[in-house]
Amino acid sequence: MEEKCYNLFSGISLQDERIFRDFYDYYRSRIYTVALRLSNDVAIAEDVVQDTFLKIWIIRDEIMHIDNIEKYVFVIAKNSVLNLIKKNEHYKRYAQEVAKDAILRVFSDTDFNVQEKEFEDILQQAIKRLPEKQRQAYILSKEKYLTRNEAAKELNVSPETIKSNLEKAIKSIRAFCLRHLKELPVIFILYFFSKYF
Repeated sequence: MEEKCYNLFSGISLQDERIFRDFYDYYRSRIYTVALRLSNDVAIAEDVVQDTFLKIWIIRDEIMHIDNIEKYVFVIAKNSVLNLIKKNEHYKRYAQEVAKDAILRVFSDTDFNVQEKEFEDILQQAIKRLPEKQRQAYILSKEKYLTRNEAAKELNVSPETIKSNLEKAIKSIRAFCLRHLKELPVIFILYFFSKYF
């Protein structure tokens, strides 16, 4: 397989678009699968495929000096996933700040802080009521910020088990919070849900 990689990259290094297309066809679905597993996001996985091949094309003349070409390709893909996730997190934080500013135009800082403290208390109650496996998945994913794969390794379970337990945990927590925050203005609930889930 390494020889096939070498031949494909040899063509790229010579700026042979046909060989590059063969390389693309050979790796596209594998890179997509890895990106989807890491990100759990179809849009990110598609962007990673594009980004990875664009970076390979840009460095095509240097590729022959890389010892393990296949490994290098997947390192590019993994780094691309991590960068896109960071960008998405940055956008999410920005959107939360904009939402908070909008709330503070209507409510005072004191009201906001009181409501946030109330929400956090209810959230902790909801987390404590979760079944053990769901609680572990939630804490590792949402409080310790581990990826699904990292959390799975920590708990010695599959990433799919983490995903399933996390989905159940979030559904249960949201339902509990909604039952116990009936007096909270809807805008606060929406803001806190976007921030914590």
